Amino acid sequence: MRERIAFTPERAKEAMQRLFSEKILTEGAIVATCNRSEVYGLTDREDDLEALSAFFARFHQVDDAVLRKSALVGRGDETVRHLFRVAAGLDSMVLGEAQILGQIREAHKLASETGATRAVTNRLFMSAIECGRKVRNETALGLRPTSVPGIALLLVGRIFEELAGRRVLVVGAGETAELTARLLVENGATTSASRTARPRRRRRWRRRSGERRSRGRGASRRPPTPTSFFRPPARPSPSSAPRLFRGRGRRRSGGDRS
Repeated sequence: MRERIAFTPERAKEAMQRLFSEKILTEGAIVATCNRSEVYGLTDREDDLEALSAFFARFHQVDDAVLRKSALVGRGDETVRHLFRVAAGLDSMVLGEAQILGQIREAHKLASETGATRAVTNRLFMSAIECGRKVRNETALGLRPTSVPGIALLLVGRIFEELAGRRVLVVGAGETAELTARLLVENGATTSASRTARPRRRRRWRRRSGERRSRGRGASRRPPTPTSFFRPPARPSPSSAPRLFRGRGRRRSGGDRS
């Protein structure tokens, strides 16, 4: 279900515009990460939850009953408390995960650009961002900034004594893949990008990681070859794709995955 209700920035903008045009929300924002799709908003409708659930069932082409069964719902202070916990990294897969604060900031920016934010949403998100900053500055969560790529690097380090001289294939070309590649290069590994991402995102990944590699150690500028899938000893696979992929040129709906 998580893969089936994923949002790209473009789809998040489209959803907010339609929520406004159909008068389901009067203001709001969508927080979409690799681990969550959350909608925060205000409405004047009495059937707010029913209307919101029915809208996203149509928008993502999923069964409304299944969506309601899977969704978590909150109102008032409960919603505020949840967003503050998310911003603080307390509701992440990795406790204290640092990337979520930037993702909430981007969600607020995206909603503002769409014209979806008003006084309440602006105050809610700005307060949540300030809460996240205070937690990281005033508690032990800020002593060791963590992320999913950072934890993956620690796990790889438990398998190999050192990464220097190791060649690693990074499958994916999104933000998580870029961060993973940067951490690997900083630890002496050589990275190669796969061909699983869209051409535009793959070019962006190579441009950004190429800039980093020029300052890193042991990095290769040579494009990956088909045999590189079998040669690297480690293959991190971060992906922000809204659908699962398998094989060459074939895709499968995320609904096939529990």
